Amino acid sequence: MHSDLASNAIDVTRLFTDVLPQRLANWESARLYLVSGTGQAVSSGSSVEPSAPGQQADARYRGGLAPAALRRVTSYIEQHLARGVCLQELAAIAGLSSCHFARAFKQSTGLSPHRYLLDRRIARAMLLIGQSARPLAQIGLEVGFFDQSHFTRWFTRLAGNTPRAYRRLLR
Repeated sequence: MHSDLASNAIDVTRLFTDVLPQRLANWESARLYLVSGTGQAVSSGSSVEPSAPGQQADARYRGGLAPAALRRVTSYIEQHLARGVCLQELAAIAGLSSCHFARAFKQSTGLSPHRYLLDRRIARAMLLIGQSARPLAQIGLEVGFFDQSHFTRWFTRLAGNTPRAYRRLLR
C-alpha cells in the first residue's frame, strides 16, 4: 500500500515536471497548473524579497487583493469547485464590490476569477484522472462542469489534450 502511494506521488511529480510542460500548448499554460492554493505561482528557485521600510516595492507586486483576502477567496474556490461560485460571493468574501474584486483578483493572480476557477477545475480533474479509473464524464461532473462536452472542451483548450488522450498518456 505504501509503495503505491509513493509511486503515485512520483507519477504526479513526473507529470508536473516532465509531461505537462511538453504536452501543453505553451509553458504559460503549464505554469497555471502549478498555481498553489494562495494563487501565487510555485517558485522556480527565485524568491521575492519584501522591500525594506521606506523603499518602494516592485510595481509587479503592488495592488491587488490583500494576502489574507486572496487566501480566503482561493480557499473558498477550492472548497466549492463542484458547485461553482459567483463573482458576488467571492467579492463578499474579500469585502469588495464585484467590479473592484475582479480587477484586484486579476492583478493578484494574473487570471480573471472565472479563468482561475476553470484552471483549478482542470487541475483537479487531471489529478482525479491520474488517480482513478472512474468514467471521465463522472470526473467532469465532480469538478463542476455541466456535462462531458463542456468538460472536454475546456480540458482540451487548457491542457492541450482531450481527457481520454490525457488518461492514455498517463498509463
